Amino acid sequence: MNEIWTTAPEVLKIVEQTFPGYKGNKIRVCACTGGGMRLDSSWQDGSRDLWALLDMATGRGIAIPENGTPFSNGGQIFTLDHLPANIALVQHITFCGNDHGIRIHVSPENLNRLALPAAVPVTQAEKIVLAYTRGRKSSYNGKNRQQMAEEDSGITLGQWEESKAACVAKGWLLKSGAITNDGRNVIGTTNPDYLKMPGFKRNDWERDGSEAA
Repeated sequence: MNEIWTTAPEVLKIVEQTFPGYKGNKIRVCACTGGGMRLDSSWQDGSRDLWALLDMATGRGIAIPENGTPFSNGGQIFTLDHLPANIALVQHITFCGNDHGIRIHVSPENLNRLALPAAVPVTQAEKIVLAYTRGRKSSYNGKNRQQMAEEDSGITLGQWEESKAACVAKGWLLKSGAITNDGRNVIGTTNPDYLKMPGFKRNDWERDGSEAA
């Protein structure tokens, strides 16, 4: 799935027209291919998605009613099979009690108009820094992100700090260490678990012949 993290003015306008109470910057746009996408919006274990449709030509928005439980919408779950051009499906995501921002689903035609960012050169160490910054807590079980990354991928403190500085210089990280939308676009959905520094083998099955990613 192509996905762009962005706060472009036209994207902020879509958010304002559908979820005006959202004031964050975690906003992404992705291509929707339909296929029976579920639009349920009930709470489950502290997680919930809210949905709205927007006609991008007229600015007219329609909130999708709560559904997904026997007590709402007659027990039926709304699904989406096809998203026409110039119609946006806007999703406000709450996961485990935390606000995970806005995902805007548009037709592939509309996504292409937004001009997907060109691929940029990125080193393996920079990928590790970005993936762990995006996908790991700042600390866990007494270890910070660099220590977790070193244990899992073999990146040293010196390599981490050098690559982190490079990511800041390229606009992928803030000086505070937080990842930017450009950084999210560079790393995409890459799973940090599969990133290894060249030659690093952590466990027995890797030493027995499996290659590190």
